[in-house]
Amino acid sequence: MKYNIDEVELISTKKIDYTQLRDLLKVGNWLKADQQTARVIRLASGKKQGDWLSAEDIQKIPCLELLTIDQLWLHSSNGHFGLSVQKRIFEQEKHNFGKLGKHLGWKKRNIDWLKASEVNWGTDNPRGYLPIGGGVVSQQWGEWLWGFEEAINKFPILSSSSSNYFSLMQRLAICQSNNLENIKVKSHQELSMKDVFICHASEDKPTVVDPLVSALEQANISCWYDKAEIHWGDSITQKVNEGLNISRFVIVVLSEAFLSKNFPQRELFSVLNKEIYSQEVKILPLLATSNNQEKESILNNLSFLGDKAYLTWDGDTDTIIQALSKRLSQKNT
Repeated sequence: MKYNIDEVELISTKKIDYTQLRDLLKVGNWLKADQQTARVIRLASGKKQGDWLSAEDIQKIPCLELLTIDQLWLHSSNGHFGLSVQKRIFEQEKHNFGKLGKHLGWKKRNIDWLKASEVNWGTDNPRGYLPIGGGVVSQQWGEWLWGFEEAINKFPILSSSSSNYFSLMQRLAICQSNNLENIKVKSHQELSMKDVFICHASEDKPTVVDPLVSALEQANISCWYDKAEIHWGDSITQKVNEGLNISRFVIVVLSEAFLSKNFPQRELFSVLNKEIYSQEVKILPLLATSNNQEKESILNNLSFLGDKAYLTWDGDTDTIIQALSKRLSQKNT
């Protein structure tokens, strides 16, 4: 196999930038690359920096992310380092973590696990030596392990029983059973998706929709908004249909103005049909008024939404962002 790290496609469904990891590996800065690997694995699992990483979290890592990390290590080391290299040796050792540690040199005199200060960051290491612990074990004490000399000298970076490493190898086996090119095609399709479509009447743009869209963008939530997506000469019907098809959810801004407009109601009916057919939540109702009489009038006119939980617009976008983020998180797991 011909190795060329510049040919590794840096795509991510979790919006992770792999440029730094690639550049560190490219120049052979194995220590910094090992640390960066631990960071991107944590991000890929949905955890923030400093959060504890569990075996269950590792099972949530998308295959594209795991395979991209592995490809970067393989291509930077001519196949000498990488998760898949470790996996082959792990299987040879009958999934015995202690024997793996001896094989890879993660144990001193085949007995004691290395401390971080004892790791050899050169290229003259056994095959599979890096990333240390697959990037999920060496960070068990938290990212601060690398920042404090006392911690580095005191704690071993690996333990004799690591559920995280077993979980990583299990997840990698599942990912390798899929075709990487098929995963990439599917991932490209996912990257073209929008998190949410804003269905609304034009009268509600200045008071509700514009501030909501601004808040969504600041929260890094992608949205399909006609103001940004439809341009001079476009077919409005075609563009709206495309937007509905590539959006995970549809926020429907319900108001008296909405009730008087035919086009946004057609959008709502279209999404309602998708929701009924797929049996998955698509419609997220947002009442654009706090007036009880107006609320009652809107809900009476749209009785088919009567059993749906809704949010009410009061100018504060935090509640909407939190609720939508939770929905998106559930959809991605």
